[in-house]
Amino acid sequence: MRLRLLAFALLIFTAGFAQDDAFEQRFVQTHFTPEIETLNEVISSPEDYYFKSLANFLIGDFRLSEYWLDSLALHGPMKGARQGRYYLLRGRVHRLRGDNLNAVHMFDSALVTYEALKDKEGVFRVYVDMLEHCRSSGVYEEAFVYLDRLNAMSSDPSISPSLRARFLHRKSALFIEAAYDSIDAATGHLVECIQLCRENNVPWHEATALVDLGYINHNWDGENPMPYYQRAKKIRTDLGHWRDLAQVRFQIARLYSGTGRFDLALAEIEAMEMDAIRYQWPIPQADVFKLKAQVYYDQGQYKESTETYWAYHELYCDLLEQQIDEQIAETMAKVGAESARNDLLRAENAMLVAEERLEMESNRKRLLILLSMSLIIILSSLFLFYRRSRLANIMLRDQQAVIESTNRKLEMTLEQKNHLYRELHHRVKNNLTTLSGLLYLQSRNLESDEAKKALGEARGRIQSMSLIHQGLYERDEEVQVKLSGYLEELLPNLLSSFAQKAEGVSWSIDCAEIELDIEKAMSLAMVVNELVTNSFKYAFNDTDTGELRIIGKLIGKDGWILSVQDNGPGMPEGYDWKNSRSLGLRLVNILVEEMGASFSYGYFSGFSDFSIVFQEVDDEA
Repeated sequence: MRLRLLAFALLIFTAGFAQDDAFEQRFVQTHFTPEIETLNEVISSPEDYYFKSLANFLIGDFRLSEYWLDSLALHGPMKGARQGRYYLLRGRVHRLRGDNLNAVHMFDSALVTYEALKDKEGVFRVYVDMLEHCRSSGVYEEAFVYLDRLNAMSSDPSISPSLRARFLHRKSALFIEAAYDSIDAATGHLVECIQLCRENNVPWHEATALVDLGYINHNWDGENPMPYYQRAKKIRTDLGHWRDLAQVRFQIARLYSGTGRFDLALAEIEAMEMDAIRYQWPIPQADVFKLKAQVYYDQGQYKESTETYWAYHELYCDLLEQQIDEQIAETMAKVGAESARNDLLRAENAMLVAEERLEMESNRKRLLILLSMSLIIILSSLFLFYRRSRLANIMLRDQQAVIESTNRKLEMTLEQKNHLYRELHHRVKNNLTTLSGLLYLQSRNLESDEAKKALGEARGRIQSMSLIHQGLYERDEEVQVKLSGYLEELLPNLLSSFAQKAEGVSWSIDCAEIELDIEKAMSLAMVVNELVTNSFKYAFNDTDTGELRIIGKLIGKDGWILSVQDNGPGMPEGYDWKNSRSLGLRLVNILVEEMGASFSYGYFSGFSDFSIVFQEVDDEA
């Protein structure tokens, strides 16, 4: 039993596909031979009404096409995706007859049908028709909305080549009219469309693309457009699509007229005029009169041109009047539907207006009272603010006078302090200089070389401290000592104490911008004095070409290193300089420790190196 049900379902499914294939085959065949379909008198299904309407639409008889669609609506709708085809065809008929409102309504119905069926190709087909409708109506902004949707769907494999070719043509037509893209891009789309049509035997879309390709060459100084027009004319004639043939004839007549072949232009126009009158095409008929008037004018037949132009004018005015009448009728229908409701609302509105007037009068009185009270409050607030601001300004001026008086006193105190500070350094420097002179006089009266040597070392230490105070005295406000400048003053004074040995010694100072406070500067001056004295005492005894270097570098954010180097033999191997009994080295260790620095010794590349390293310790660490 289950196998029978499965076989029956499969049979129905296969029959449905077979019916769809038969519908598509008849759809294509109707495009090839629409006149044969119009002669078919057998009406056995709703599809027969549809194809009779389609055949008359392709021929250009929109009146009969709409008649068969009305008959189809009376005898029952088609099913599934075919109902979408019905809505699309009726929408196209409405569009070409100038009924844009009903055309959009039909396209919307087709879209709802295909979306319910989840038919991507059907949705794509509706979007193409909406794109064409917006383009022909001049609503380009909305047309580009549909173009974006179509571009996103065009790569879907379910879209047939015929439908994709139709999309390419409508896309290029939009580019040409809206001046959206370059003509080269539009030409590329048309060439691709023609190639698709020839590969899949879709001559009706090929003819439309050929006309637009000829139009581009005609209007943008391309190659001769006539071969494109003639090919399109032959296809339309063979198919019997008279409405589309009229469009080809119109372009050929324009080309003939522009090149002075007026007889050929008039022949095409008269053939087009006969079909327009026969099938009642008001818009193409108006275009015929306009083009015919232009041809007569170019020939110099001004009377015929004027008469024909007046015929065009009258027909065009009739078309405008017809469109206006249709819009008025539509508007009147809407107005009539709402007139009864409006009558009921008028009485209510009258009562509401009276109530609103009373309410407005009451609100006006309340508002006046509120504004008066607000004005009194604002004026009172402004007066209070003014008084407070005035009192505040008086207090501010008094405070500012007190601050200025205090600042003057502080400046005087600071100036006195700076004066006393400079005087202090000046007197200390003078006292140290006097003391150094006394030591020098005392050393001259001594006979012991050891005593003279000790006094000379003491005198050097005193001179080092004296230079610090001299520098601070000469600078008014600076309490920091620049190490580089201080060393350049200190070293020559030290060398003068070793006059004989200093003659063969070259010296150099390479110091970064290091600034020290007074205490560190004085301690460092003593250290440098001891190290330089040590170099002259021990390093240059066995050489006539001594070299002395003092190098200062910054390390890290707030650290520095100062090195005193000489090319002497260095300390003896195994010598414990950290625990030396030498007064100079002991003094160096004590001073370095007080500075919070470290002291090191090394011998590198023939140079003894005594280094003092200071690294600022972060208080938060």
